[in-house]
Amino acid sequence: EFPPGAQLPSEAELRERYAVSRATVRKAMEDLSAAGVIRKAQGQGTYVKERGVPGQSVLLQGYLDDVLVSDSRVTFRELSVEEVTLPPDLDELFEEADRGAATRYVSLTLQSDRPVMVGTSWIPLSIAPRRHKPDLVPGEQLTVVRLRPSGHSIHHGRQTLFATTATGEQARHLGISRGTPVMASRRLYYNRAGRLL
Repeated sequence: EFPPGAQLPSEAELRERYAVSRATVRKAMEDLSAAGVIRKAQGQGTYVKERGVPGQSVLLQGYLDDVLVSDSRVTFRELSVEEVTLPPDLDELFEEADRGAATRYVSLTLQSDRPVMVGTSWIPLSIAPRRHKPDLVPGEQLTVVRLRPSGHSIHHGRQTLFATTATGEQARHLGISRGTPVMASRRLYYNRAGRLL
């Protein structure tokens, strides 16, 4: 019904059209936003995103870095850690209390000392303070380790896969040419209560 780029009806219109409660509409919108299907433009409405295909909800199975950590040849290198303000498209996904200040982690995954993946993680400071050089136990994923000191654990996640081209920074770290086609993923992690981490 709603093609990419289309504006969605208001919550009130959706409630009336589908004869459902406000809570049902809100939950559906949160799920669509978490899956990367829609984007909210503050004061303008909600729109169907132009690109990206949502992956199924998983319990941390099937993500490339979750698979790689079980490989003894895999190592991680932290490239940068900085306190930043969440970009608008990410900020809108979080609860009000978690918006704004965050830590941006950029890391490189290597297999047998060859770079295979550049990862960027955004963790709001209200969820976990900035962490340098986490102590990694074999088989553990970086995000899990960064959240642990704050008492947060990942219960489930959602992943969106899409094709893109390597930026200059990504190309430099991966040893490829800028503009080379690459596969990218966007992952959202949640705790047991459904809070985005």
